[in-house]
Amino acid sequence: MERYLGMFKAKMLNNDHWVYGSYHKHYKRTLYQMGGDLYKKDDIEHLIIQDGSSDWGLIRGLNVIRVKKETVMAYSGFKNLYEGDIVDFYDKDSSKIRRTIVVKDEDYVFCLKPIHQEKTDEKWCLGKLKDVQYKVVGNTIDNPIDNFVYDNQLTDE
Repeated sequence: MERYLGMFKAKMLNNDHWVYGSYHKHYKRTLYQMGGDLYKKDDIEHLIIQDGSSDWGLIRGLNVIRVKKETVMAYSGFKNLYEGDIVDFYDKDSSKIRRTIVVKDEDYVFCLKPIHQEKTDEKWCLGKLKDVQYKVVGNTIDNPIDNFVYDNQLTDE
């Protein structure tokens, strides 16, 4: 059983709607202890779990939604940005608008990393960016990176 703390978004298994909540990787059966038993693709399902709602005094359940594994994106904790979001932001140091992607490094630190740039080790950690002007222009699930048309409009969010 794998649980992931924090907020995630993913696309529902039966359609392309985004859902938000906690992510859970569910193993639908227990492996035999004597070895030789492996999980099959159908043994695992990926879930987003949301707090349910109810009226006063009634039992409140959970909403459990099956999602597509490849669309699960972690919340960065920074201004509604999720892993895989494609963001244009104004870099005050260079006075340029940078097209970036939200990534998390090996220490689970979320950063903005440039897209279509030769210098691949450059990145800006979200926690160190203050008063940043930015615009989310897509994500890697809905919009392949190579299909972007450059948009020079930024907003304060």
